[in-house]
Amino acid sequence: MINPADYPTLSKFRPVRVNENGFVVASYHYSCTPEHDPMTPEGRAWKRRRKAGTSQAQWDIEYEISYEAVAGTPCYPGFDKSYHIADIQPIPKVKMYRGWDPGYRGSACVWLQFIPLEGALFQIRVYREDETFTTDFTDLVDAVKKAEKEFYKDYTFKDDIDVWGKAHAPDGSSPAQIMRSKGIFPLMKRSYPRDRIMFLNHFVARRDPRKEPGLLVHPSCERLISGFNGLYRWPEIKEGQPEPKAPVECECSHMHAAFEYGVWNNLRLKIERKAKETRREYQESLINWMLRTDEENRQPDADEI
Repeated sequence: MINPADYPTLSKFRPVRVNENGFVVASYHYSCTPEHDPMTPEGRAWKRRRKAGTSQAQWDIEYEISYEAVAGTPCYPGFDKSYHIADIQPIPKVKMYRGWDPGYRGSACVWLQFIPLEGALFQIRVYREDETFTTDFTDLVDAVKKAEKEFYKDYTFKDDIDVWGKAHAPDGSSPAQIMRSKGIFPLMKRSYPRDRIMFLNHFVARRDPRKEPGLLVHPSCERLISGFNGLYRWPEIKEGQPEPKAPVECECSHMHAAFEYGVWNNLRLKIERKAKETRREYQESLINWMLRTDEENRQPDADEI
């Protein structure tokens, strides 16, 4: 076993990661080059010259190998690692929900529960994420079924997938058919990224220390956490351009899409869309529900008591 303390240079590597194509990637930091090491006068002078005229975000992207410092705006600006990450365990006899996102080069599944809080509010608890980097969606379904048998055999499940889960591959199969062949019967509903993320931000933004967080994520869900922490972002909008319809594609996109399907297809049912209600009117209904539940569950301020 290698002891990193015996090899100081190893600390200069950024964490090894697996990209969306399944390749292991290790990045070599500029400070590994002696003349660029900011711990030396020569290195500090080089950094000042190189950084001149460069924004902090651009510097972080190009030189600090930060995969969270990218253009655009975070989808979940209210996420806080110290507040939203906890070593949570599934609650027995509470239904487990799974969101799925099948992809061409990789697919993802997220396991979660909805825990009732006061009034009409819920807490979203995310326990597990599964991901495969193959073109065969069956690989992910088999991995999930194995985990279900080993760790969650006493739970009942409800599964949700994107409406494109019924699309057929060249061999005639579809993700939904593959799931059904394994005893999983997913719900499929059409939805839009902006609606889903707007809805989820209501839970992420609940930061009143006198109440439970609206979202808790187990620390093992590294892909989801990287997205919550800034990697999952809206593209930069230039003047005159319309609002983007979807976040920028990144290595956590499949995992976040799976998470969104699992939440949206279930919690949003607290407000059913009326038959003649337009999408914009439905968005307003969701916002009004969020405001109403906030007010109903708001603790009085000290000067109101």
